[in-house]
Amino acid sequence: MVPLTLISFTANRTGEYVHLEWRTVNEYNVDHFSLERSNDGVNFYSIAEVAARNSGEAESYSFNDASPISSIAYYRLRSTDLDAKTRLSAIVTVRYNSTNDDLIQVVNPVQDMMILHAGLQVKGQFNYRITTASGQLVQQGNLVINGGGQYQFRLSPTLRSGACILTLSNGQKAYNFKLIVR
Repeated sequence: MVPLTLISFTANRTGEYVHLEWRTVNEYNVDHFSLERSNDGVNFYSIAEVAARNSGEAESYSFNDASPISSIAYYRLRSTDLDAKTRLSAIVTVRYNSTNDDLIQVVNPVQDMMILHAGLQVKGQFNYRITTASGQLVQQGNLVINGGGQYQFRLSPTLRSGACILTLSNGQKAYNFKLIVR
């Protein structure tokens, strides 16, 4: 286990770049952090390495991705200790050319919670369905979205690891997301 506690890891679009920021505590014997990016949420590659400070105190780090993906980008943080052991953060998502009628998936892979970010114009009661890659229904329900913010629902504890499809529809608009369930 990498010797640190990751307090937060965020990615936000700021003008022409994506600002990545993370906070740690109890950081000891950590060699470095690797910022990794993906355009599909599955295949990641390193875009930067940042040396660890190992102060043992609360630390804040940041990096600006000056060459962001022009659609949806997935980011994660890899911590590597002095013995070459690694730990990955949760995945965060940035939609670079988003609009007010977008609904985007915030975290992928998912474990027990599905988190979505809605643009200001996304409103209504949405029916959602989660199906396996073969089309088998594994979960369904309703989600009320009032625009402009984060919305979430709990995933069924019987949902198995692997790839699934989430479809949300309110009768006027439909959104589809590929989920990787851990």
